Amino acid sequence: LWFPLWSGQLRHPLDHQFQCDLQWKRNGRLTIMGTIVLEIGPGTKSHQYTGRAIFIPNSKFLSHPVINETYMEDYIFHIITIPLKGGSDWQKAEKALLNASMAVCDPYMEKARKHMKNLESKHSLDAPGVDPRVHIQIPEPDHIKLVLRVPVPARRKGRMEQAIMRQYLLNLKEMEAEEEKL
Repeated sequence: LWFPLWSGQLRHPLDHQFQCDLQWKRNGRLTIMGTIVLEIGPGTKSHQYTGRAIFIPNSKFLSHPVINETYMEDYIFHIITIPLKGGSDWQKAEKALLNASMAVCDPYMEKARKHMKNLESKHSLDAPGVDPRVHIQIPEPDHIKLVLRVPVPARRKGRMEQAIMRQYLLNLKEMEAEEEKL
């Protein structure tokens, strides 16, 4: 018998613990004792239902932080990380990633801009720019990470991420084919 804890751990009555990734979506049911939600996974990078339900006792909502990924309502900022080897042409990869994100997100950009402006006035915030941007990280020697921040419809982040990554790979392939012609 295992009892789920909100912190991402499972605790056995004999108090043995182990870590697990816990990610869930809003689809769920409230009961007098807690909330039942549908799990998505595996891990935190997938956005697909696993078919399992998780019971979260009400006490955990009071004693542990709760992260609301859809606080910004209709549009959110999603982060996509692309790992590269240290000797890779990161400038070419960055260009391919930005072009892919602009192509995939273009139909939503104007709505996202309006939404962020509305949030700015509603919550007295400085609205962040919605244009896709890439940050470069070097977590260790011979490793580069391109970290893309892009606005996406809140309920479509998994689909949008997959579309961007597929377009990114196509863009890289096209760029390499053009280089070979030269």
